[in-house]
Amino acid sequence: MWVTKKAKWNYNSTILERFFIEKIIQRCDYDETISKKHRTINGYTQLVELIRLAELSKKRIRTLRTLTVIIKESKSKNIKQNIANDIIIDKYFNDLKKYILNLNEDEIFKNDSLDKIDNFIHTLKKYGIQLEKYYFKNIVIELKSIDFKEKVKIERSIEKISTLADIIIPLLLYKGYSISTLNEVLRRWIESKAHIDLEKFLDFFDHSNEYYEILVHIGNNQSEIGDIKKIIYKKGIGDIKKASEFKDDFSPTKSFGHRDEVIYFSCFTIDPVSFVRNQYDELLKDLVVNKDRKSLTLFTHFFKNSYWKKTTSTHNFYKNIVISGDPISVVSRKSTLFSSLVNNSTIKFDNDSTLESIKNSQLKKSLYYYNLALGSKSIENSLSLLWTSVECIIPYRTYKSDIENVRDIISKTFCFGAIARDIQYLIKRIITVNNVNKGCFNSLGITLMPKSYIGSDLQIWLNWLKTDSLNKFKTLNSISPLLAQEYKITIQPLLEGKLESIEQRICSSRESIEFQLQRIYLHRNQIVHSGDYINEYTNLWIHLEWYVGKFLYFIVLKNEISSSHSSIEELFREFESDYEYCYSYIKKNPQKLCKDSEKVINLLLAVDWQ
Repeated sequence: MWVTKKAKWNYNSTILERFFIEKIIQRCDYDETISKKHRTINGYTQLVELIRLAELSKKRIRTLRTLTVIIKESKSKNIKQNIANDIIIDKYFNDLKKYILNLNEDEIFKNDSLDKIDNFIHTLKKYGIQLEKYYFKNIVIELKSIDFKEKVKIERSIEKISTLADIIIPLLLYKGYSISTLNEVLRRWIESKAHIDLEKFLDFFDHSNEYYEILVHIGNNQSEIGDIKKIIYKKGIGDIKKASEFKDDFSPTKSFGHRDEVIYFSCFTIDPVSFVRNQYDELLKDLVVNKDRKSLTLFTHFFKNSYWKKTTSTHNFYKNIVISGDPISVVSRKSTLFSSLVNNSTIKFDNDSTLESIKNSQLKKSLYYYNLALGSKSIENSLSLLWTSVECIIPYRTYKSDIENVRDIISKTFCFGAIARDIQYLIKRIITVNNVNKGCFNSLGITLMPKSYIGSDLQIWLNWLKTDSLNKFKTLNSISPLLAQEYKITIQPLLEGKLESIEQRICSSRESIEFQLQRIYLHRNQIVHSGDYINEYTNLWIHLEWYVGKFLYFIVLKNEISSSHSSIEELFREFESDYEYCYSYIKKNPQKLCKDSEKVINLLLAVDWQ
């Protein structure tokens, strides 16, 4: 999680400007908790997805089932940025919203019928033309309608900014920007004390291409370089040059071996990071297609050895491509399973520990595919292996299809932990902001709080968070508007809200996970059954790895380390029973105040391992 010192902000920056930039950085931070990462869709990108799925359904009838599920997602009241709930769609393209809401997908595509698919595609493509022309312009109109200089009456503006930030990020990614660029550019501006107002943000991310020069240092292994040369020259996309030609184009001067070579690209692109990511992907595929390979070591540090500079810039030196955390790079992938074990202070497990003592054969099989996935240089292979890992470890199968079984147990498992995850995230962010800003919250008594926030310590933290809430909000807001907003949306329902707000959070989490898994399953099937390549994988891979890693962590913790259950099946049957008991109580008592529902809140807090 990245946070900045308050003193780093430009003196003229306003509360709302800081909130907007903090929100974008939070959503684009690879180190953020899973619930706070950027959304996969907005109304526009979901429309594009529906068109693509409908066209795929004409080629492969089984895709029709995924299309039906994603149509349901597009109209769900619990999915914030879908077609039905996208505020830009609602205000400017309401006909599209009405069309989707009135669509009876189960009837139209009954018995896998394709009779009406062409009319469906035709209608969506007409709406697609409208959104392509005006969607981004309408986002800009809505952003410019906000008075970013307002200092007092900001609550409604905060909510609108948050919603628009969640809508604009998927659009910028769809248009070709990378998560790394969104994150790094804004952080660099903060570090340089630039005044980041709306105009500066929109001027930079204006969808226009620029001329860039890209270098990829490929060393001096002539057999590997020879294969790369053939591909580069055949496609006419770049050149192979001596690395020493560019040593003075770095500050300080960079030392290369006299035989070292680089791939040189001169390109016209929207984002140099996206360009390098695409070249990595294409080059990897082309090399493997050309002949079988026993080693792909060249790609291990591909991004670490990549550099860029803007051709027209007065800044004449190359900069390193920053891509930390992006799963396209093997060295950037992090194991959620191992990091969860290492971060658990109640067990003895460190970075040098191994899982060699695992006894359960089903768990061993799943761990094998999980670890294999983390090391695979092909993102398609990695995603496919992660799915195999989760199918291996499903404790029981109560539905006919694999996807239904995976969706059911995974969504129940992680929606049950949504409330505890939100509180733990808030605690972690408060601690981080406090440390970065040299004890800015010490006056609130934070130094007296437990170091951990699981078990009974989580309850101590929650009691502290609920005490003197108005003063805490003001103090947090004085340092970080984003932190103050996170505090409000997390704690206010527990202080003043009813159980219906808890139900909404759980339902929203469950539906979001189910739809995400369906989307991942489609990509996995395209890889396994059709041999297709995938492009929109980053967010899908991150979510699937987290689901599988945390699922395995829970099993290792309960069945292997503490041996509290005799089997994986028994572990999850009890967990699922607790979930259904808790959710049933919440569902039957929606008007009961959260503060008067200690028993059910404690059940939710007990899911503290996510």
